[in-house]
Amino acid sequence: MASVARRVCKLNAPAVAGLVFLDQMNHNDYGYNRFQNMTPQAALDEQIERYRRMTGEQRLAIALALHQMSCDIAREGIRRQHPDADESQVERFLRERLELARGA
Repeated sequence: MASVARRVCKLNAPAVAGLVFLDQMNHNDYGYNRFQNMTPQAALDEQIERYRRMTGEQRLAIALALHQMSCDIAREGIRRQHPDADESQVERFLRERLELARGA
């Protein structure tokens, strides 16, 4: 899991949905204190409002980054389940998982 954490940390903050909100908390006029005591519902409302202000391209970039991150996490799980699998086998297992999730 540590390797996944390292990869996630390398992503641009705007590339991952949850990090967009956290990143902007530190760079806006409100300051961090505005968000310290925020309820989960208020945080969700704030995040939705930020998504609405984004361009379609920005939202798509977030979706693609989240997909890539979930695939990376799934690959790590596959490697733990099949420690002797080479990269092509890991990718085959990943495709099988994605097809199962899709209901194909």
